[in-house]
Amino acid sequence: MTTASPTVANESILDRLRQKSPATFSAPNTTALPAARAEEDESPFDLGTFGWLRGVKDQAIMLELRLRSGNVVAVSYAYIDRAEYDPSEGITLHVGSGKTVRIEGANLNASVASGARLFEGIVRRRVPWVRECSEGDAQAVRVTNVEF
Repeated sequence: MTTASPTVANESILDRLRQKSPATFSAPNTTALPAARAEEDESPFDLGTFGWLRGVKDQAIMLELRLRSGNVVAVSYAYIDRAEYDPSEGITLHVGSGKTVRIEGANLNASVASGARLFEGIVRRRVPWVRECSEGDAQAVRVTNVEF
């Protein structure tokens, strides 16, 4: 029993494809988002004293601590062993090697836009940065001091 190869008028499909020009096989038309819109969609929500990642499954790799002085320190979420929230003390992050990061302020676990909460966001790695407020800032969540 012989198997017949797919031919049309004694011409195999492979032969027909070889005769077509490369322009015939162009890539599908994909339109990219404009650069400004793509950046906007990927940047975190700015909630004043902290950022919140937009995507449901997005997680930050590091937590940036932005100080009033202009200095920025980043702590890897992978090295945060334990996080504690005490309304009278603030947020304490226990980082590897026995070091701690203290975030002090008011309403540190209060619900802001769309139910976002600073402490819960840190626990879920949804907060990419925290910023110390300046004296005149009127924010619902106030970060007054960050200590290392």
